[in-house]
Amino acid sequence: MKNSKFLQEVAAITLSLILILSPATVGFDGFASLLIGDIVVNRKCGASRKSSVEKAKKVLSLGTNLIIYPEGIWNKTIEKPSLHLWAGVYEISKATNCDVVPIVHYNREPEVRNKKNVIHTVIGNPIPLYTMEKDAALQYLRDVLSTWQYKLMEIYGRSTREEEMQGFTDRYEKWRVHLKDSVGKVEWYDEETERNADYRPKDIIRPEDVFRPVANIKNITAKNIKDVLYAQSLVKLLEESDWQRLY
Repeated sequence: MKNSKFLQEVAAITLSLILILSPATVGFDGFASLLIGDIVVNRKCGASRKSSVEKAKKVLSLGTNLIIYPEGIWNKTIEKPSLHLWAGVYEISKATNCDVVPIVHYNREPEVRNKKNVIHTVIGNPIPLYTMEKDAALQYLRDVLSTWQYKLMEIYGRSTREEEMQGFTDRYEKWRVHLKDSVGKVEWYDEETERNADYRPKDIIRPEDVFRPVANIKNITAKNIKDVLYAQSLVKLLEESDWQRLY
């Protein structure tokens, strides 16, 4: 096995966006990233995403370590410590026989920028993903990331529900306002890309996908109107709570 380690990191929005934006969209900053060794990816372009995997393999073949963000996007959900992972992390590990070292950060107050606001970090044990089948490997890595993220929140997250809900009676409305405010503070934010860059396995059926055909029925009759109206209201509710694609 090669000495190079394949580093994986779940990071705050400020870090993840710096590393994955295309120079075509960020200008000088993007080219500066290239100069310091970043592999810059245009997430809107399939060819760019594919070429980034080949570049990563080349970097590792030279004996250099690599940091990758396999979620590919800021996790905006309210209930998932980690999103589904893109397969690139596995493909690169498989092709190079490199271990994956999970690194998880937790920052209780990411909007506070001072020395007292500590970022807690866990560096996990190396994982030989290349010895596993793809689906099992990605699920195992996601489980490891989620477990560490949850443990960090459990240990260092000190806010109470009462403190978090000040001024709100509905937790979903609270989260909606929080997301909108957080997105508004990001200097470089491509809304179209951010709404569609998360990986969604095709074998996982979402409730809104089941009810959408009924909601889209155009031929309304006395027999189906109740079902159509119910499906429409349910799909609307589910789409409005799909935090990852709301902003």
